[in-house]
Amino acid sequence: MHTIRYMNSLPIIRNASIKFFPHENTNELDANLYLAQRKRYAYSAEFNAIYRSTNYFGPGVIFSYTDRNRNKAAEMFKINLRGRVEVQIVDGEIKPAYELGLEVNYALPRLYPGFLFNADKKNLLKTNISAGYNLFNRLDLYRLNSIYTNFGYRWSKKDRISHSFNPVEIVFTKIPEDSQSDEFKKYLEENPGVQRSFDEQFIVGLGYEYTFQSKPSRSNEFFFRGGIDMAGNLLNGLYSATNASKDSLGRYTLLGVPYSQYLRPRVDLTYNFKLNQQSKLVTRFSAGVGLPIGNSDVIPYIKQFYVGGTNSLRSFIARSVGPGSEIPPEGYNDLTGDIRLEGNLEYRFDVYGNLKGALFMDAGNIWLTKEDPSRPDGTFHFNTFVKQIAISSGWGLRWDFSFIVARLDFAYTLRTPYLPAGERWTTDIKFWNPAINIAIGYPF
Repeated sequence: MHTIRYMNSLPIIRNASIKFFPHENTNELDANLYLAQRKRYAYSAEFNAIYRSTNYFGPGVIFSYTDRNRNKAAEMFKINLRGRVEVQIVDGEIKPAYELGLEVNYALPRLYPGFLFNADKKNLLKTNISAGYNLFNRLDLYRLNSIYTNFGYRWSKKDRISHSFNPVEIVFTKIPEDSQSDEFKKYLEENPGVQRSFDEQFIVGLGYEYTFQSKPSRSNEFFFRGGIDMAGNLLNGLYSATNASKDSLGRYTLLGVPYSQYLRPRVDLTYNFKLNQQSKLVTRFSAGVGLPIGNSDVIPYIKQFYVGGTNSLRSFIARSVGPGSEIPPEGYNDLTGDIRLEGNLEYRFDVYGNLKGALFMDAGNIWLTKEDPSRPDGTFHFNTFVKQIAISSGWGLRWDFSFIVARLDFAYTLRTPYLPAGERWTTDIKFWNPAINIAIGYPF
């Protein structure tokens, strides 16, 4: 019922239920609504450990303050202070990193400002405002600073369908020059396109996302997520209309910093074929493309795509493949691109109790949308992209306790796109030397 869904979505409500009673001497029913309330204020410290799809792992902590009934209107105000120390192990070499962040979030159980909207009350409406600062320091390469703010709406008329629209998304990123290692500087000098993606820049745009989940059934299930991000278009129109001045490279600037302009559509589809009560075949297709336009000739690094890691090509370390058939530079493991295509196939079956097994295959890669002289084999072409697909396969174990899933996957490389033609398919699979992936949750 809509009333129950709405009340349970409020942060101050722990649980809501309805009981019906006959109305005296009538054929009508009285409805009594029972509510269990949460504490208004909460202070928490959460200690955790994480294993990212980028193969970084380590302990972290989050300190939070929450007001679940701000202005006595079920509005939620929350402050998060987080920190994390991580390491990535590549070929026996330890690469340390740490992350620090501060975020302030304000959520309202309605669309704001209300006078602009005449929304259907049967939708679960939310307005979310957030701002924060994040520091990610890869001690062996660079230190990335980012400041961001978002203003957006969420609504869902049915449990299976949800919408998200952010009319305001602003991000400012900067990598201080004194934080860049000699190795990283050398790579940027050799790859001007990559260097421009890391340049100090503003992202001012908007985004929309649609999610659909089919009804649970005894046969098959379908999940779809699609969205698009757009940035810089309004600014570019205003500057063009007012004949604003450009910098030495022919770009418009905001507060002296070039702003990014791009389109970035993406889709993610998952289909589950239930073979019987003990097994199912799960398929996924994921695609995305970033198109720099107008004021930009490359999309920002934080908006680019990558493959590899615990939820992607599982025999490859995250960001270690692509673009195209480009040979990865020695000592640099942060490869991204403008286009991403990936398909996954996984057969899941019961083993014993909570223990599940899986056989899987992953295929995909990333590419560039424009020619780059420093990466000539990285551009997407319809007549060559199939030959540049990377393929992984393997098997895994999952401990599924309903509330949490612990996953252990063993993956083997079947096809490496950057090897010479004729040598890309693996002919000698070493069963006792797999890439090991440890993660929480299913990969898709």
